[in-house]
Amino acid sequence: MATHLPFTPDNKRDNMSKYKAILTTAGAAKISAASAGGKPLKIDRMAVGDGNGKLPTPNPAQTKLVNERHRAALNSLTVDKAAPDRLIAELVIPANVGGFWLREMGLYDADGTLIAVSNMAESYKPKLEEGSGRTQTLRMVVIVSHTEAITLIVSGDMVMATRDFVAAAINDHAKSRNHPDATTAAKGFVQLSSVTNSTSEALAATPKAVKAVNDAAVKLAQNLADLPDKAKARVSLGLKAAALREVGGSTGQLMEVGAFGLGATCAVVSDPNEIGRSGFFGLTTGKHKNSPNLNASWEVLSICYDGGSRKQIFMQAGASTTKTHIRYRSSPGGVWGPFQSYYSTENKPTAAEVGALTDAQALQKYALRSIKVNGKPISADVNLQAGDVNAWNKTEADTRYLMLSGGTVKNLTVKTGSTGTENTSLLIDGVEHTPLVLKRSSATANLSIGFQLGGSAPLYRLGINDKNNLSWGTDANQASNATIYHTKNKPTAADVGALTDAQAVQKYALRSIKVNGKPISADVNLQAGDVNAWNKTEADNRYLLKTGGIVTGKTRFAAGVNFGNENTSVEGGSDAAGFTSNNLMLKSWYGIGFFNTCTTSGLKGVTGYINTRSGDLQMKGRVLADTQVIEAGKRVYSPNNKPTAADVGALTDAQAAQKYALRSIKVNGKPLSGDVNLVAGDINAYTKTEADGRYLMKSGGQLTGTLKTSAEIQSTTSDNYRLVGGDYGTFWRNDGNSLYLLMTNAKAPYGSYNGLRPFSVNVKNGDVVLGHNAIVSGNLKVGQATHSADGNIMGSRWGNKWLWDAIVEQVNGRVDWGSFNNRSHVAGNRQAWWYKDELTGFIFQGGVVNRGEGYLTWVGFPRGYTQDCFGVQLTLAGHWGDSNMNMEAQSLSAGGFNAALGDNERVVFWWAVGV
Repeated sequence: MATHLPFTPDNKRDNMSKYKAILTTAGAAKISAASAGGKPLKIDRMAVGDGNGKLPTPNPAQTKLVNERHRAALNSLTVDKAAPDRLIAELVIPANVGGFWLREMGLYDADGTLIAVSNMAESYKPKLEEGSGRTQTLRMVVIVSHTEAITLIVSGDMVMATRDFVAAAINDHAKSRNHPDATTAAKGFVQLSSVTNSTSEALAATPKAVKAVNDAAVKLAQNLADLPDKAKARVSLGLKAAALREVGGSTGQLMEVGAFGLGATCAVVSDPNEIGRSGFFGLTTGKHKNSPNLNASWEVLSICYDGGSRKQIFMQAGASTTKTHIRYRSSPGGVWGPFQSYYSTENKPTAAEVGALTDAQALQKYALRSIKVNGKPISADVNLQAGDVNAWNKTEADTRYLMLSGGTVKNLTVKTGSTGTENTSLLIDGVEHTPLVLKRSSATANLSIGFQLGGSAPLYRLGINDKNNLSWGTDANQASNATIYHTKNKPTAADVGALTDAQAVQKYALRSIKVNGKPISADVNLQAGDVNAWNKTEADNRYLLKTGGIVTGKTRFAAGVNFGNENTSVEGGSDAAGFTSNNLMLKSWYGIGFFNTCTTSGLKGVTGYINTRSGDLQMKGRVLADTQVIEAGKRVYSPNNKPTAADVGALTDAQAAQKYALRSIKVNGKPLSGDVNLVAGDINAYTKTEADGRYLMKSGGQLTGTLKTSAEIQSTTSDNYRLVGGDYGTFWRNDGNSLYLLMTNAKAPYGSYNGLRPFSVNVKNGDVVLGHNAIVSGNLKVGQATHSADGNIMGSRWGNKWLWDAIVEQVNGRVDWGSFNNRSHVAGNRQAWWYKDELTGFIFQGGVVNRGEGYLTWVGFPRGYTQDCFGVQLTLAGHWGDSNMNMEAQSLSAGGFNAALGDNERVVFWWAVGV
């Protein structure tokens, strides 16, 4: 009993077949891995079972038989000589093994994995003890694409050889050359050879080889002079037109080494304008013209596209730092363009060439961020409070001091004793120098005048302390009260919270300091160009608007600029990058507050706040100066009667105006009376939000309008140019080997690609592959040929006619159509017959095959085909028992074929067609 186990790429079988064999999931995986170059698969066992009393249906998920009854080593696993893609596995069950039904069998590999499983026609396998016995041969045929992936075996524990095996072994031995070879010391088989240059001592020379050696010896002395046709000899030797060319530098000659400066030193010329060919040339110092520097030697690379378009690259010869220049010409006799210098790490541009400042120039033009105003650095807006200059703000001063316009003095009671209408509540009027004197009888320095409101209000004292200075306070001991300054007892600058000129210089910005090159002695109005920016008009002309526009040059997007609600960064890079060296890096983290000026009277709200993680900046209120206070002919210093600037080593307002910036000075229209916070609109620029909405960021974005470009749009990613429509997305992919048109799965238009490959181009050789059906609504052009939609073909092969017209033209006149239908070209009988169609030339033939002793039965065609047999069809006509094997036509040729039949398949009908 033999069973086929076909293995095709899809493992397709007729699902309606009662008997079938399939690969298991594990078996298919192992065969695929072995075929792909993995570990060779060794199939060495076959098992049979009874299916637990009923015919089982093979399942790919099986790892064992339903009910195994016998397992043994394969008798053989060999390649079918008639069909090299078939492996034949055979197991012989001896007569003394049995007592069970045969309904299933499986193949196992050396690891015990079930590779294939099948059911079979049910039969009982008896054993000798039951009074009957037979030797049972089971066979599986496995069709694989790479038989070399599976180890072939003839098991060492073979218990019985089949008749086919013995016949094959005898036939192999008859055809064998497995005999000792002849040597120089012993006789044996020898192989003939006509090779004339071999050094082997195991091959024997044929007369042909001896003659070739003799002829070669005779012609050797002629040095090819005896060749009758030297042109044909050159063709035979593979020599082309170059064999007849002279060596030189002219047209039609083979280029010699050194020509055009190639393979040797440069060709020296005196005028690069006269170079009319491509090559490497040299210019000698002082002996040439038309170069970037006539006092230097140059190496010139000339590229001539045609008679007009040319390019020349100049490299300074012998210089340790190479400067490279290039120039162009676009028409014959045209004017050469200017020399353009290319910067590199060895030829760096100066600061002036890139519109920048050197460190020394920047130091002369800008104020250092380390300069401080009252201890606050001007690295950000400076907002001084009254407390920063040791002064009281308005609210504090109004509460603390007696205003000239009137107020309340504690513990001062004036009783006029009169109901008069005088305006002066208390008047001391006398002709003495000192009309009012307060005197204490003792010398203790505690003399004061008290001032107290009614009730429990504190008593304030104006008196003389232990240093004979006026003092003011609530303490009875005047030494503990505040000292009142006057012209004879002036306070220091520190006493009144002021600064000396030297201290002010250290703390405040001088009027000579400039903002972007413009002094703050007057209003500063910065333009976009002053801050190295483009104004709106320039930006619109320079950058690509998000609503669309035209890009005239190459556009590259790379990480480095980020605007949004994340960390705000402006980063540019060059070859230097690190924690201590960056060409440009501006980052902001915490935030900046803005001053809100109140146009009505009084101080309202918070005027401003800035925090940049390294410090705080606040502004609130103003400090005003009032008139002097005179008491007893003496000038009394107080908040309402302040000493002069000179008295305390300070500056007058006019003096300060000459030295410091006025609060009325404006920066871009905003006064310095408070924090100046310029926004983008103040300098004719766009805010971040406006710029994000107007321009396309380098990190990516979406264009809402049409994008036009007169240059390339370059992408360095493998996947690009995605088009989304409906549920699907399409895009192009270049993986370095092929360019693919790819599609996404449904409902995932922005996802990865699926398994479809409708179109691809090999980027190395240009081959185009259509992976699926191609629908052409019109004609299809293939080279010079045209394929019509109705199947007709026009091309030079058919005389530039349609194929059908050419066939009709050739047949007409050669076929007697009147008698054609009455012809009879049938020969033979049922066993072997043939018929030829004179119109098409097809030969149809068939017959009957009776199985021989072996697996294969040769069938010769009654009439051999002169060109080719298109195919053979077999139909089962007779069999023994159950038929469970597919019949096949193998080794098909123009003369016949091998009919592959199992043991039970005995008679088949066949028919074939060909020309």
